[in-house]
Amino acid sequence: MTARHPVKYLYELTDDRCGPGTDLALLSVSVYRGVVLRSDLTDKEPRADDMSNYKVVRPGDVVVNRMSAYQGALGLATFSGIVTPEYLVLRPRPEVDPRFLAYLFKSDWFVAEMAARVRGIGSTDQGNVRTPRINPADLGRIVATMPSPHRQGVIANYLDAETARIDALINKKQRMIDLCDERFAERVDMLVWFDANEEADWRALSVVVDIAEGQVDPTSEPYATLPLIAPNHIESRTGRILALETAEAQGAISGKYLCHPGEVIYSKIRPALRKACLVDELCLTSADAYPMRPHRSVLPGFLLYFLLSRRFTDFAVMESERVAMPKINRDALGRIRFPVIPLEVQRRVVLALDRMAASTRQTRDALGRQVELLAEHRQALITAAVTGQLDIPEVVA
Repeated sequence: MTARHPVKYLYELTDDRCGPGTDLALLSVSVYRGVVLRSDLTDKEPRADDMSNYKVVRPGDVVVNRMSAYQGALGLATFSGIVTPEYLVLRPRPEVDPRFLAYLFKSDWFVAEMAARVRGIGSTDQGNVRTPRINPADLGRIVATMPSPHRQGVIANYLDAETARIDALINKKQRMIDLCDERFAERVDMLVWFDANEEADWRALSVVVDIAEGQVDPTSEPYATLPLIAPNHIESRTGRILALETAEAQGAISGKYLCHPGEVIYSKIRPALRKACLVDELCLTSADAYPMRPHRSVLPGFLLYFLLSRRFTDFAVMESERVAMPKINRDALGRIRFPVIPLEVQRRVVLALDRMAASTRQTRDALGRQVELLAEHRQALITAAVTGQLDIPEVVA
């Protein structure tokens, strides 16, 4: 037996504030992980010094991130905690299974309904909504078809089991990706640091590489139409360029560097991410990265793999400024020792690592596509189950 209701009749909108001196943990809500401890997502300190006005969350509550609701940022709380006042805390009524309500809210159909009700400037389709929020009243007016309490439990049991199975497969694929990265990183360290160690002439990096030269105004001709490579365009640990855009698309932001073919771009923000790439055309890079031009004694490819190596990363992290967003300055980067080895040895190293990098990327891409398909299947399964499109047998786990 089913009935259609505005969803506001399925829950109570709670507004319990924790008050001063609370010992409850700070929670966060993400699109992919639901309700989690904030400390599991970031090690940054909370923005607010006074959290006495934060909302209390109890096990069984459905928590909605109002600013990312149209992306599916919500979930079911399994432990107590507190969240920022911007979040909505919904307490399901006794006749509503909290798990079913959370699955309903996470379904593609319901997320689309929320996206249609987001208030802000811009378009959710284009991803340019500024200060997007869904109002509690707009959320509550969404009409959903609700099965009987018993049927809600049957559907929730089924989805608990099936999503757990899919999540286990996703985690397995992700571990395989991590193993690919680890194997490649070990090979980079071995060839760049260990195999050539006895033949190396160790010099300061600034002696064999020109760092951060050629700053230009990207709004002037002919730079405005050049491709721009920023750190967020570079894949961590592999040196692959993921995207390109023009400096003109970035707006009137000065302080970018001109990069020539054969130069290497290295991200100075959070060196532990190991972000660097080799440039094969005239382009610009942002002020968050350094263009590096190797001298004749250094091959660009060898410099790239040196910057991607874990040992170099360890040195870069130690040299980084101890600030909220760690970064390495030009002088500190230039002090790091670089192994200058014969060019023929560098060529052999680069050739071997290029081949392994291509194989690693191919494997990672294949596994990544499998993860995407599993995630899509998981989402489609949830939507079909809660909207009655899937015939679920009457078995209560």
